[in-house]
Order: sequence, then structure tokens, then C-alpha cells
Amino acid sequence: MVARKPPIGAPPRPISVTSSFVFPTCRRLSAVMFVSSEERGEYELPPANATGETMSDERLVLHGSFTSSSSYKPMLFLALSGLPFSFRTVNLKNGVQKEAAHLAINRYGQVPVLRHRGLTLVMSNVILDYLARTTGHFEPKTEQHRWQAREWLSWENDALTNVARVRHFARFRPDVSQDIVNFFRPGAEAALDFADKSLAGREWLVGDACSIADIGCWGRMVFAHEGGLSIDGRPNLAAWRDRIKALPGFALPYDLIPKKDTEFEGR
Repeated sequence: MVARKPPIGAPPRPISVTSSFVFPTCRRLSAVMFVSSEERGEYELPPANATGETMSDERLVLHGSFTSSSSYKPMLFLALSGLPFSFRTVNLKNGVQKEAAHLAINRYGQVPVLRHRGLTLVMSNVILDYLARTTGHFEPKTEQHRWQAREWLSWENDALTNVARVRHFARFRPDVSQDIVNFFRPGAEAALDFADKSLAGREWLVGDACSIADIGCWGRMVFAHEGGLSIDGRPNLAAWRDRIKALPGFALPYDLIPKKDTEFEGR
């Protein structure tokens, strides 16, 4: 058996998650891609980054965009964790995500992408899952809570995505019919109502501390106001948002995600 590498920047608490937990979790999350160094195929990693500097396999490298809630979720995880990482910007407006260089690491032509230890991972919730298990940060303490955190991520990908859709059409597609926005709005409102109700009498979605469930769900809600959706009108949700904003290292997307390639040295 090959010994596992120690977690990077992890707290002393060990994480008892086996492969029987890892791979079923990945399969349950939608549109999963999890590529090992032995299975790179079309995702063969280039030996150097865009500037020609050789990147260490231990260095977390996140590709994303400052306008993307999907990019914000892993970016916020890294910021709250205080971990060093490299950010590579992908200009969605200019269509960089559809160019050959980006398609070589993300066949879907989307962001984010995480590269680490010979792996290439796409889809924001898969990346959150990986980061929690690899670093130990924002991973719930019990196995039951770990499963529930991933349950919330699956729900987010199904229900809270309506918030992103409303925001997308309201902000970026003024040319489309308002009927399209109105089609997704009831689902978005219902998802926010459900989250508000679920937070009644509790501080966090799972357990007694912030986890990837909170980061994933908040990361999708963060642009709600750009679609005319309100968090302030939901008291449990608003209090939860304020608790997240009070965490060390927190920043909103436009303050956190740079518009150019950046190195973050952590804290």
C-alpha cells in the first residue's frame, strides 16, 4: 500500500475518511471529473504555468474568474483556511474558457479548475470536497456530518443553482426575455426559503462549526442581490451570512478574486 501524503496546512486532528467514502461521494456529485496522475489522458498537465515558472505538485493552483460564484466557493475556502495557493484568471467575457489551452484542463469549458499533486479537478463542489479532505479545514468532525455536508453540496447544485441562473440572466443577458428570469425565480426564492428555515435555531448548516456545506451554499448565494433576490428579508439566513462574514480571511468576490494571475502566500 502506498503511504498517503500528509495534509497541507492541516490542523492536528486526523481525518478518518477512506476510499470507500471518497469515490461514492464523487460519483454522487453531478458531472464529476476526478483525474489521477495515472489517468491523465487528455488532461495531461503542462510542465510549467503561463509565465514559464515550474509549479510544484504541492502548490494548489486554482483557475477561475472574479465574476463566477463557482470560482468564489473554492477561493473563499482557501482564503478562510489561510493556505498558500496560486490563482490563474480565466477571462469569461473574452471566451478564454473555450480556448484550447483551457479545454485541455476542463473539457466543459467552465471554471473553476483546481490542480494539485498531479490531479486536475473541476466542478466547484468536487473541489470543495477534495480541499476539505486533503487539508482538514472545514471538514465536519463526524462521519454522519461529513455525509450531511456533501448532501448540502448536492442540494446546492440542484436548488441554489436557480439563484445563479436568475443572477446570470438579470446581469449578463439583458437581451433575453424577462420570462426566462421569471421561470427560474420561484425556484431561487424557494431555495432561499428552505435554507432560511433549515437554519432556524442553529448557527451552521451542519454540526457546530462552519463547514464546506456553508461555504458552498453561501458561495452560490453571494450574488443573489444582483438578481433582485433578498437575503436580508430572511432572518436566519441573514444571521448565518453575517457569521460567515465575521470569519478571519473572509472577503466578498470582487474584493477576493483578482483580475490577473496572483500568488497568495497564506497566513
